[in-house]
Amino acid sequence: MGKDVEVAEHGHFSAKDYHDPPPAPLIDAVELTKWSFYRALIAEFITTLLFLYITVLTVIGDAFCLRRLERIAEQGGVR
Repeated sequence: MGKDVEVAEHGHFSAKDYHDPPPAPLIDAVELTKWSFYRALIAEFITTLLFLYITVLTVIGDAFCLRRLERIAEQGGVR
């Protein structure tokens, strides 16, 4: 992925002292048989549900708070 040559000071070139590793495959069939893959999948799913749950509750709570403030303002102030 990277270049094999780096630019040093004053335009001099120096070679890298390492080689880039070959790219990893995007989907590995062996990974589908491991429990850690499914555990990570379950964790991602639960995290997404928690994120959505908290987001929806925040929006509902915000709307409830605004309606309550509007009712208080209509009644003439804070009780």
